[in-house]
Amino acid sequence: MNRHAILSSTLLAFSLMLGSCGGAGTPSGSVQPAPPPVPTPGPALSNVITGQVPNLQGQPIQGAEIFADNTLSYNDNVIGYSGADGRYSIEIGTLAATYNVTAQLTLKYDGMDVPVKLTSDNPALVAGGLNGGGVRNFSYAPAVTAANPYGDLGKINVVHGSFQYGVKESDVTLTITPVGQLADGSTGEQRVVKPTHTGDGWIVPNVMYGTYTVTATMNGQPLSVRPILTNGTLAPWQDSYTGGFTWPYWATRPTMYLELGDGE
Repeated sequence: MNRHAILSSTLLAFSLMLGSCGGAGTPSGSVQPAPPPVPTPGPALSNVITGQVPNLQGQPIQGAEIFADNTLSYNDNVIGYSGADGRYSIEIGTLAATYNVTAQLTLKYDGMDVPVKLTSDNPALVAGGLNGGGVRNFSYAPAVTAANPYGDLGKINVVHGSFQYGVKESDVTLTITPVGQLADGSTGEQRVVKPTHTGDGWIVPNVMYGTYTVTATMNGQPLSVRPILTNGTLAPWQDSYTGGFTWPYWATRPTMYLELGDGE
């Protein structure tokens, strides 16, 4: 066998060995398989305002009412509601307008429907038009701020009773203990607080609607408590008061009105 034959046999054997081992790359002239496609997110929804509404524990809130107010037209709202998953979707069309998006939750208390404002994660207006729409999330997070010292829930309003001039509201401490289930379905927690002076007098803001037992002290000494005169009836002084909130016509929300006395 000559040298060329030996070389050809060797190359053929080497090629067969590589093929049996799955060795070298794709043969010349073949098409290499394409990698699997990478999923891409779907396009953002146009002309729709979407979002979600959780509570303080991150759980979804159902039935929150969301308003998309067309700023170019008076009383032109598009309204939506959050579902069981806490999500909502509002179609706003293609009108070249802007929308102020707000939301509220309605609490049921003692035969009353009490609206509670929800907090937006982005207060900016949402643009309309052909490519309008956006995302606005809301949360149920009642808060007291410098701009809103009254909070978003009920108030307890305290004042010294007639001829009880020894009572100084600035020195008063209240212990507020919930009784039974509150309007949001919770059982609440006991609070020990000092009333705050506001344009509405001395108040404890942001109290969830329900029934409470309230006691009061001034500089550590117990005070007497009673509800402010209602329906022409003057209640007796007591060591504590157990009751709920009323909503007189002049009040912006249900309030508990209490008088404090020092027995002198």
